[in-house]
Amino acid sequence: MAADGKGFPDLVLVRDRLIAAEIKGDGDTLRAEQKRWHSALLLAGVETYVWTPRSWLDGEIEKILTRRVTTDQQRQRDAYEKMMGALHGSS
Repeated sequence: MAADGKGFPDLVLVRDRLIAAEIKGDGDTLRAEQKRWHSALLLAGVETYVWTPRSWLDGEIEKILTRRVTTDQQRQRDAYEKMMGALHGSS
């Protein structure tokens, strides 16, 4: 992947978890550099999606965005908070 950011997802959303989404028109496909970013982000554990107008109309996007964090994600968050507390002198 080039350092110029070509192919980087259109949206990166952070709240309870990290989500990357590429927005495409119906029938559009990912370009090669978008596929490389998509794969790299998936390997890094990022929830990665390709959304189209159909994704909005059929409720897929809303389902994804309102889904609660998994037990693994909660464990990771708890471990992070514990580590940060230790770094800042609180337990």
